[in-house]
Amino acid sequence: MFRTKILTILMAVLCLAGSLSGKASAHPMQMGRVDVSVQDEDWHLDLILPADRLEAAFIQAKLVPDPGLSSGEWVRPSLSVAAVERYVLDRINARDAAGKKRAVEVASVTTPSQEADEWHVQVLLRATGDQPGRQIILDYDVLVREIATQQADFYFTSDWKGGFVLSPPYLMGSVRSFAEDFTLARPEASFGTAFGKLFLHGAQHILHGYDHLTFLFLLVLTVPFRSSGGRWLPEAGITAGIRKTAGRISLFTLGHMSALILVIAGFQPRFGSAVEVLIAVSIGLTALHAIRPIFAGIEGWLAAIFGVIHGFAFAGSMTSLNISSQELFSAVLAFNLGIEVTQILLVLPVLLSLFTVRRFAVVSLIRPVLGTAGLAAAVFWSTQSLPLALAQAGIS
Repeated sequence: MFRTKILTILMAVLCLAGSLSGKASAHPMQMGRVDVSVQDEDWHLDLILPADRLEAAFIQAKLVPDPGLSSGEWVRPSLSVAAVERYVLDRINARDAAGKKRAVEVASVTTPSQEADEWHVQVLLRATGDQPGRQIILDYDVLVREIATQQADFYFTSDWKGGFVLSPPYLMGSVRSFAEDFTLARPEASFGTAFGKLFLHGAQHILHGYDHLTFLFLLVLTVPFRSSGGRWLPEAGITAGIRKTAGRISLFTLGHMSALILVIAGFQPRFGSAVEVLIAVSIGLTALHAIRPIFAGIEGWLAAIFGVIHGFAFAGSMTSLNISSQELFSAVLAFNLGIEVTQILLVLPVLLSLFTVRRFAVVSLIRPVLGTAGLAAAVFWSTQSLPLALAQAGIS
């Protein structure tokens, strides 16, 4: 009886908490956010402005007439890109620590969308000399001048030269109404250079990517063998095997890099979940080849093609680093060097083991068994990704 009462009380409390949280989330507090990064020698500010607050600020500043009510509902004013750009430029001033004024430019303005009812304004604070400086003194009045309850939270996101990449953004501070000048201070250079961090990121990409590891091991599974009459026979010497391994792995990495360079150059195919299906297909074909030679002599080219497919799967994570195009090239190089070195370290012990036992009868069972296991994994991964890929393509 006592236990029943306790459960009843707990259920009532949970229901009450759920109803309160539902009411609270129905009208979330919308605040402005500014993402800060240092690219080349310039500071970049990405202003994220809630559309309703920006509209209210325009009305308060008498930049647009108050549309008032229509049929009992407030009519939203229409804001142009040019007007938003002028508004932002009028409310941001910057100088360096020595008091020298920074040139303020609006690089781009993105209008609200169905997914996000907010404006994105990219602002550049141009460098005054050869160095971007450790600090920027900012006079920031966007929204906060007109709306007393407004707050702008500044988050530092990236600094290639300072080694601040692949780190979670951290809160630099906030600006409220009637605030004094706000100081943006670059963090001290973190442990390790950005190049080193991207190198480690490439290594972790291989170690944590089970599909990539599966493809990699299937790719070298046939290295100690040669095709003859539709069958696999032991390769004569280890030198040829090492040469084949280096070629396949390097071409696979080259495919990775090619995909990233294409994305950096602006070619961004919208594969969606289809790229995961293509990866599963590449694993399945490589597994079939391990069971019975179907691509004998062209494994290196297949590795390059499949490398491009695998590269597109993680290209988005590189472009989201919020660094300049020149810095992206260095990032791609470091990332792929990490992949290449890690692949070699992983493959060498496997390759040496395979060459040691390649003439034993048991190998005739190990290779098809591993190939079949890889094929089963490919089928499983494709069934996981295919429904979403079809849905994204509009195929039910």
